[in-house]
Amino acid sequence: MSLKKKIIILFLSLFIFTTHALAFEGVKISIHDEILNFDLPPLIENNRVLAPVRNIGEKLGAKVIWTQEKQEVIVQKDDITIKMVINDKNAYVDGTLVILDTPPKLIHNKTIAPLRFIAENLGYRIIWNNDNYTAVIQSKNMYDDLYTSIKNTLPYIGQYHLKMVLNLDIEEENNMQFNFNVNGFNNEEKEYVKGTMAIIQEDNTYLQTPYEIIKTKENFYTKYYNEGWKEKSNLNNEEFLIVDFSLIKSIHDNFILNFQKLPTPQVDAVKINNINATRYLLDFNKNEFTPLLSNELSTASNLQGFTLDNYKVEIYINDENEIIKEIISYTLHGTKEGKEMNTQVIIQCDFENIGMKFNIASPLNE
Repeated sequence: MSLKKKIIILFLSLFIFTTHALAFEGVKISIHDEILNFDLPPLIENNRVLAPVRNIGEKLGAKVIWTQEKQEVIVQKDDITIKMVINDKNAYVDGTLVILDTPPKLIHNKTIAPLRFIAENLGYRIIWNNDNYTAVIQSKNMYDDLYTSIKNTLPYIGQYHLKMVLNLDIEEENNMQFNFNVNGFNNEEKEYVKGTMAIIQEDNTYLQTPYEIIKTKENFYTKYYNEGWKEKSNLNNEEFLIVDFSLIKSIHDNFILNFQKLPTPQVDAVKINNINATRYLLDFNKNEFTPLLSNELSTASNLQGFTLDNYKVEIYINDENEIIKEIISYTLHGTKEGKEMNTQVIIQCDFENIGMKFNIASPLNE
């Protein structure tokens, strides 16, 4: 073997060794606020935390069985059985096949496997804190936080700032984009909204409409441009472009009514404007809740028969279990008046001064 080849092989060997060494370094796992100690530290591979199966399983109250002949590890707790085979992405949970992103491995006679897969199937959730490279395992009853936080927005008291973008693609028509920028204040009796709706057409033609809304339990008032306030007994065509908190409320109503059908969230610890928060990412693709929501959204938008996809929701909750930010995105597909229509929707709502009651004066004598 030539000297050049030897040097290349040596370099590659050092590179591979260094890469694996860095993968082991610094990853921590916390259960019930306790940082675990391992003979074989966890590592990250393919953006997945791999951890010693026996340590994790037994710490979570499971029985762990190793079969040398099959190179198989079995994790059992209550009526849950997880089966995995070394270097095989095919795993089984109660007999149901699950394809893993990263297969279990045998290192120094210890089995390591994806932490999230094990913990979530044993009834726990994982919060990943990227600041200190720590995977926090918590009881799934912590999902009560999500339910309570959503429930507390019905009705919502406080201030909100809502932005919404609609990209409208209609067959044989110029594409259009609708941009909404809304500030709102809610109390028990009234809601005040001040916003703008801007339409941007494909030829960059731009139209902007400012509007204000005041809602009470019995009345609805609107104001456009510099016109005076008008009382509305019902919505007509000009109001279909109005955006207020009812959009978020409608989604939250559906979440509460169908909470058991929501997909298992991905949970992460984050910071929002230097505030500690927990992010719940709900991905509704191929979820049983999606057809239900698709029908309701299309009906509410007078788009019966439209289908929904790419539906995702991010909910950020602070340490007081209050929602401080929410990001919603989805796409509607269908046919309207014989033309194919695709609408991409992105909504961001920031919740502020939660619980504060604002004085909202009625624009007309009630």
